[in-house]
Amino acid sequence: MKASRPLIVGEVLVDQFPSGKRVLGGAPLNVAWNLQGLGWQPLLVSAVGADAAGREIRDAMRAWGMDTTGLHISEQFPTGRVHVTFQDGEPSFQILDHQAYDDIRAPDLHAVGGDFSLLYQGSLAYRHAASRSAIRSLMEQGDLPRFVDINIRPPWVRRELAAELLEDAQWIKLNRDELSYLADTPCHTRLQIVDAVATLRRQYRGQQFFVTCGAGGAYAMDETGEVVFVEAPPLEPFVDAVGAGDAFASAVIVGIARGLPLDTILTTAVVYASQTCTLSGATCTDPAHYTLPEIKG
Repeated sequence: MKASRPLIVGEVLVDQFPSGKRVLGGAPLNVAWNLQGLGWQPLLVSAVGADAAGREIRDAMRAWGMDTTGLHISEQFPTGRVHVTFQDGEPSFQILDHQAYDDIRAPDLHAVGGDFSLLYQGSLAYRHAASRSAIRSLMEQGDLPRFVDINIRPPWVRRELAAELLEDAQWIKLNRDELSYLADTPCHTRLQIVDAVATLRRQYRGQQFFVTCGAGGAYAMDETGEVVFVEAPPLEPFVDAVGAGDAFASAVIVGIARGLPLDTILTTAVVYASQTCTLSGATCTDPAHYTLPEIKG
């Protein structure tokens, strides 16, 4: 795959923590932020409200050196918000309806410098018709290889909507519970996970699958039948797991762009996801965090 800009589309929002802390969030924003920190220059296509939170997001992106030309300013909806709570260190998300990321507009890719390497798609913004239409437009405009990051967030992401995104995707990233839900089968053991991925491959013709298992590590499987497993390293101090999956996806995207072997990609992604668990929230502005052990951006 050519080493050019990743195109990222999906939800942008503010995570609100029990302590009152507010952190920029949404899987696509987190992935774009990570990729920028890792030395790539993604274009993020999303929407924010014409409000203080929207200005905060745009200002933070510009300060981080990110391109904001793909952000639509919605006059109809407020900037997205999610209330985050924790149980045993694992986050739960209260997701609100009718947010600005439900009003995404697709730019003309040629007008915004359309030499893109892949299209990364978050799934939450696919829930309503306007943003779904914009995402489909980007799929049709660029004819780019697609990296689909499924985040099942009931009732917003249903099996039939996820299926539309999964169809013919080159790379699919999801966690063990999401795999179980989509394949409609238990995914507690290695054999069950491998069989569930085989089911999705038959249904949707995905090429490479990445399955995260939290503290249990992660799997990668490709169309040749290769199965790779990497354990999660011990980490200290553990703060929270918000954004760990997004960090994982970011490292995988860089590895794909570099043409690295599947085992190297997976090892790097697992380590980087673990490092993100030492942060409060998914992103930070410390350049030291944006260094991958095997990959240089």
